Amino acid sequence: MWWLPRWHQAGFKVKPLGLPTVIEGQPCIAASIEISQQSLDRVCGLAGLRSSALVRNAPLRGPLNRVPHVAA
Repeated sequence: MWWLPRWHQAGFKVKPLGLPTVIEGQPCIAASIEISQQSLDRVCGLAGLRSSALVRNAPLRGPLNRVPHVAA
């Protein structure tokens, strides 16, 4: 739950997937987060980074490119 306002501040589109539940004394919630190039650029700016550290060198192969994102 603590992360929800921070994800919104960073520009991510966040969709809660249910009601909060208490885990080890802390309210927790599952969420779907849409990450766009614009939100990545905003996070880089907030963190003082010049660019993302993630680089894809090749297209996805195998079962990962066939599994719907909601099932992964």
